[in-house]
Amino acid sequence: MTSTADDNTTRVAEMYDGFVGEQMPANLHFGYWSDDDDQVDLIAASERLTGRLVERLTPEPGQRILDLGCGVGGPALTLARSYDVEVVGITVSAGQVAEATARAQRAGLADRVRFQLADAMDLPFDDASFDGAWFFESLLHMPDKRRALSEAARVLRPG
Repeated sequence: MTSTADDNTTRVAEMYDGFVGEQMPANLHFGYWSDDDDQVDLIAASERLTGRLVERLTPEPGQRILDLGCGVGGPALTLARSYDVEVVGITVSAGQVAEATARAQRAGLADRVRFQLADAMDLPFDDASFDGAWFFESLLHMPDKRRALSEAARVLRPG
């Protein structure tokens, strides 16, 4: 990774650490509204989008899923509640790791969902160590998208 990418990653991590807390919504992304008349708020629409993406992933029981740019863990926890899978979430924010870990413990999912400090452009996992992965509205924040996608492909099992 270049020093420019390192500098960008550090700035992003510092920004995220500045507004992490228990009061933060579990889903830090856009929402899904069914049509122009759908008046749900952003929190409900974000939860709806998370649900729709979890439904589309449809992992098999026992699979291992990587959440690249996991934020405070909302989508990872929703996935683990919906399917009997192991989820590993990564973020460049130590504050997000701490908050996501606390949320997993409160949800009773810490045995299947864990979060760690890691950079998607330099993943600390062995080749072919995950069955699935997603960048849930996080790829746009990564300075070297090609590198992040290459790393995700590297850690995915064939098929």
